[in-house]
Amino acid sequence: MRRRSARRSVSRLVLLALVAGALFPRATLATWPRNARVLILSAFPTEGAKILAAAGPVTEVGVFNGRRFFAGTIAGKSVVMGLTGIGLVDADLTTRAVLAFLQSSGVLVKAVVFSGVAGSSYNIGDVVVPDHWTDDLEHSAPPFPPYAVNRCLYRIARRIVGTVALDPNLYVEDRACTGLRTPPSTPVRVDDPQVRINPGDEGHSSDPYGGRAVPCANPGTDLLGCDACGAPPGDPGLGSDPTPFLDPNFFLELFQSFSGSQGGTAVIEDMETAAVARIATEKRIPFIAFRGVSDGRGDPLMLPPVPYLQFVVYQQLAADNAAAATLAFLAAW
Repeated sequence: MRRRSARRSVSRLVLLALVAGALFPRATLATWPRNARVLILSAFPTEGAKILAAAGPVTEVGVFNGRRFFAGTIAGKSVVMGLTGIGLVDADLTTRAVLAFLQSSGVLVKAVVFSGVAGSSYNIGDVVVPDHWTDDLEHSAPPFPPYAVNRCLYRIARRIVGTVALDPNLYVEDRACTGLRTPPSTPVRVDDPQVRINPGDEGHSSDPYGGRAVPCANPGTDLLGCDACGAPPGDPGLGSDPTPFLDPNFFLELFQSFSGSQGGTAVIEDMETAAVARIATEKRIPFIAFRGVSDGRGDPLMLPPVPYLQFVVYQQLAADNAAAATLAFLAAW
């Protein structure tokens, strides 16, 4: 009799658990108001291509700092996505503008997620998710670095380690910015790229542009366009102030400022994330960044140490892998 009673008790508990699961879905989804959105940012067109493609039909929501932003749905979550532009100045200007618009429109920004490429001490093709970010700027008001990644988002990101199939293939670059991927033209592959999420890893953002914004053009290339590759056609013309390009010293100073790895404690270095992280921290919005390694170890072509050469060759591979990890994160949330 005791065994029967015990079995009946267990059956009741299982039934209650099943009913509770049906009535009360995962808390992470149940707590999302209808006006909630995830803001997904990238710096330049190649970085945003796979994110935009995954959102299905998209609707333009506005133009901010010369760059168009779109609304769509990824993994059942409403998202707004677009490009910040290259560099800390553009990242600051664009992020502030789009957040101000969304908040004035009654949108609840659940999180800011950055997907892009960077230089790193990890291998080319890896995707790195630091738990905090720093910069080398002088700030007269808080928040001050380091800027911490949201703990809940970081825990969700750790679930995808070992589950994301990152692409090791070096594809032909999408210079025309169509958003399409052609088959590999060479057998060049990087070695077993991984998602790297190690507590304590630091990301760092620097400003090689001397406090100047970097213009974009529409239509543009996979680097200097105003929209993610594959975006619906927009009005042609300069999307932002072209003044820096009129300075003959702009590119000379850029290459002179390049010094590869800055050393220190950072495992990954870029030109935008800290600006976005600072704004998210200031506005108390959860933040996380996924950075694919375009400049790093494990170069299968053994390229010479020419400034930005690894970036030019591997940036699409790195961008696609960062996007793959970002999409897996959104699905796991």
